[in-house]
Amino acid sequence: MRVIISIITLSLLLSVPTGSSVENTDFDKINAQVIALYIHGNYDKALLLAEESVKIAEQNFGSKHPNTAKSLNNLALLYKTTGKYKDAEKHYQRALSIKQKHYGPDHPITVTTINNLAELAKAQSQYDRAQSLLENALAIREKQFGPDHPKVAISLNNLAGIYLVRSDLDKAQKLYERALKIITTAYGENHPNAIPTMNNLARVHIANKNFTAAEPLLMHTVIITEKASGSGHPALAGPLTNLAALYEKTEKLDQAEQICKRALVIREKTLAPEHPKIAESLNNLGSIYQSRSQASQAQACYERAMKIWKASLGSKHPLTATAMNNLATLYSDRREYEKAIDLFEDALKIKERSLPPNHPEIIDTLENMAQCYAHTGDIKNARKIRLRLKKLEP
Repeated sequence: MRVIISIITLSLLLSVPTGSSVENTDFDKINAQVIALYIHGNYDKALLLAEESVKIAEQNFGSKHPNTAKSLNNLALLYKTTGKYKDAEKHYQRALSIKQKHYGPDHPITVTTINNLAELAKAQSQYDRAQSLLENALAIREKQFGPDHPKVAISLNNLAGIYLVRSDLDKAQKLYERALKIITTAYGENHPNAIPTMNNLARVHIANKNFTAAEPLLMHTVIITEKASGSGHPALAGPLTNLAALYEKTEKLDQAEQICKRALVIREKTLAPEHPKIAESLNNLGSIYQSRSQASQAQACYERAMKIWKASLGSKHPLTATAMNNLATLYSDRREYEKAIDLFEDALKIKERSLPPNHPEIIDTLENMAQCYAHTGDIKNARKIRLRLKKLEP
């Protein structure tokens, strides 16, 4: 099975400027640079500067000051983005401890880091932990703001995301619909703030194979974004990517290719050459080419995506494994099983670092490897993997 990347936008992650003193001004400038580097996908430089920001915050404000927590939050996000989950956990926990002591455990600022920890847990498929954290965040926000506040909608959206990945689609849909009602009541149905929840509600409809309900939602996110940001703005690429993924899933491949190429062109014009979002578009375009049996075009897209993800995120990042997996499926389709096995094995090693043994992506990779071994006549390794798969059955 190939992996198609689709955007699910959730909560605020990066910390923002603080004040007007000399120390704060210098501190804010550094954090603004960190944020700019992050947005442009320059993660190596952003990490170095974020580490420096923590040191400056500790020297100027103290190790338990809220500004130190902000720097820790930004550093943790960068560790999460680059797949360094243990480092991210350590810094998020430290930021949370500072905020809890300074603001209290039920303060809205504290909730931001609780959400970030939940997203980190979700990235590692620790769904029970993520759900518990997000339920706590939702309870705090409902108590602080009331049931119909836009901040409550953010928590509803995040919690629904856990139900979605756990295939509890009824609960996910109810929470997304409640969140969307809050947002559209507060801002209007054509406001950009409605886009993430519209997109996520469409994901539920797609999972339920209700494609006719998903399409107008995704089309509306494109219209809203284009009106708000312009036809060439990088913000438009996300909604276009999601709409293209729907059209590929429903085998409307001409439309999928056209829209995916439009997203790619926008990103190539507005982002750095090795930005991970360019790799995302290349990966998805490769999947469309593979669906059309255009193997050479698909291979070129997957290889370029893998090169970019390796350069920007590292050779052991889950997205690098995604490109490896997709390229391996292409080799398997072409009966180049030895090449496929090598890539599946590399992808499996990466996935095993961050996912539980029974995760669907690991099971899918193992099944693909077993089939490739069987095709090459290597019955011993095929049987070995089948036995491993049997042990993973519930």
